[in-house]
Amino acid sequence: MFGQHFELNDQTFSVIEALGKHMPGGFFIYKAEKPGEVMFANRAVYDIFGCEGPDDFGQLTGNVFAGMVHPDDYDEVCAVVSRQTADNEDRTDHVEYRIVAKNGEVRWVDDYGHFTTTDAYGGIHYVFISDITEKRARMESDKAVRQAVIESLSKAYHTVWLINDIESETFSLYRGDIEGTSAHAVPIRDALGQLKYSKAKEHYIKTTVAPIDQERLTNDLTIDNIAKRLEDKQQFNVTYLRVMDDGSERYFRIEFAKLDMPGGKVGFVCGFKDVDDEVRETMARNQALVEALEAAEEANRAKTVFLSNMSHEIRTPMNAIIGLDSLASKIEGLPDEAREYLEKIGDSARHLLDLINDILDMSRIESGRLVIRKEEFSFAAMLEQIGTMVMSQCEDKGLTFEYRIDEAVDEYYIGDDTKLKQVLINILSNAIKFTDAPGRVAFSVDRIAVFEGQSTLKFVVKDTGIGIDADFVPKIFSSFTQEDGGRSTKYGSTGLGMAITKSIVDMMNGTISVESEKGAGTEFTVVITLKNCDHGVQDVARPSTKGRVELAGRHILMAEDVAINAEIMKQLITSRDAAIDHAENGLAAVEMFERSANGYYDAILMDIRMPEMDGLEAAKRIRALDRDDARDVPIIALTANAFDEDVQRSLQVGMNAHLSKPVEPGRLFETLEDLIGGREQAE
Repeated sequence: MFGQHFELNDQTFSVIEALGKHMPGGFFIYKAEKPGEVMFANRAVYDIFGCEGPDDFGQLTGNVFAGMVHPDDYDEVCAVVSRQTADNEDRTDHVEYRIVAKNGEVRWVDDYGHFTTTDAYGGIHYVFISDITEKRARMESDKAVRQAVIESLSKAYHTVWLINDIESETFSLYRGDIEGTSAHAVPIRDALGQLKYSKAKEHYIKTTVAPIDQERLTNDLTIDNIAKRLEDKQQFNVTYLRVMDDGSERYFRIEFAKLDMPGGKVGFVCGFKDVDDEVRETMARNQALVEALEAAEEANRAKTVFLSNMSHEIRTPMNAIIGLDSLASKIEGLPDEAREYLEKIGDSARHLLDLINDILDMSRIESGRLVIRKEEFSFAAMLEQIGTMVMSQCEDKGLTFEYRIDEAVDEYYIGDDTKLKQVLINILSNAIKFTDAPGRVAFSVDRIAVFEGQSTLKFVVKDTGIGIDADFVPKIFSSFTQEDGGRSTKYGSTGLGMAITKSIVDMMNGTISVESEKGAGTEFTVVITLKNCDHGVQDVARPSTKGRVELAGRHILMAEDVAINAEIMKQLITSRDAAIDHAENGLAAVEMFERSANGYYDAILMDIRMPEMDGLEAAKRIRALDRDDARDVPIIALTANAFDEDVQRSLQVGMNAHLSKPVEPGRLFETLEDLIGGREQAE
């Protein structure tokens, strides 16, 4: 988080304290010299240790790192941290260890640290920690379950088959009575003579299973079905009626588990057992599994809500910081030194916001909550938006932008345009960031294949920038990696953007590759396959500003409950000679719109989380009003809710666009100009 250019001293320590207080996780700083005096710890650290505040924490730990770590772990932790910070150039470390909370409970924490030396304090460590006690418990439980599967099957089941290779369907007897005269012996001997699993399965079902269950078992016990059932669970079972030698019927069960076999092969183990006396118990066990699954899904939903809330809480003050900084920098007559400070504040705030965005995105990817949609979208409109934005950024930086689209590319496809746009913008933004004037950025789109209603598209982004060292190219898609400290210092890289981009491309079943030469430029290639739709082939639009209007003289209605955010928005809108009316919540916005003359408001800026009535309900009510302008007035979500589901909810209630806070003034103005212009053209 703090690069080599950041020097910790008496003047900057207050900045660290202010940032630390707003961080969602634990953060502390301690001196490298043992026992490691703790210089700062935030509220989240106190909570992890179960302490009320700094005094309570000091009594528990002595305000030293040695007092924070479990006594049995301290020496090993110090050794690991010392070794890791010595072995890598960025002086970072990662270690897990135990702590003793105030109530005496032993808990586990995850520690990500960074060592640096300062003139004021000597060697110090910046550390981010989180409580992973429950996570470790789950991991240990999962490991024990996997180990116990085979052991329990071999002990609890009289017969166990081992399918060695699901591709060749070879199988063998792991345990069973071959020579005996038990109820298992004859079916085992006959099945083993069938060579392949599928043949043995058919023989077993035909000669042993009751007619009522034969069809069901034939379908349930195919290799494909077994593999599908074991994709998201460790084991499953099939219960059926078996016909005994005396003609009676008893319930049997086959339990399946997946195995990682030598040579990268996948295998299954299946155990046979008489469970006629245990059917009720099995039903109860299945009910418990269902309840456990529901609990896991509820936990995932809770995590999603937490991330959304955390994103909102962080973005709200960041909106004020960035907005006020932007307004302050426009004050005439500012001393050069003050203007320089404001520029640095703005750059730092935007860098922190990028880091927050990346961490939240990566968290959702790793938890499986990031979903790739399959919806019809205008490929032409998406490229136009990207091209317009990139062209503007290149012009501002003095770069040449070359833009080419294959004529064979269709105007519409089925896929996730939001995620695809994120991938392309991330790559293009990096190209602009790492290219100095007078450089060049080229973007091309080609259709390279069409097969069974799908099109394979290739996107190439090439720049003449600083390039990437050959040794770092294989690491570029890894999380939290940067080529060198100087690159981060000069260009503000967070080390997560390319990892997120690679993850999204992988989720789309696409590929991404990079070629680069240090000092000569970089070329990224993304290949994605999208499903075709029925709109046909048309010319894809190139970037343009057609349809935009000036904001001067326009009337804007704004719904915003945070006073500082409302003040910032007023300043921005009035700077374009437009008028703006402020509603303190969604209900007030609906009432103000109802009282206005038809067509008075040219657009509405709508916050989402507000008292009295939220922005989603307010937008629905405005759209439902019995007046002409209620149906077509542009409504723009202006909110700290930034996840995909937030965007979808905004669009579903009739909003025209969704801008996440902190909003860049340029993007806000462009959105207003486009939507107001589009409305007037439609009229």
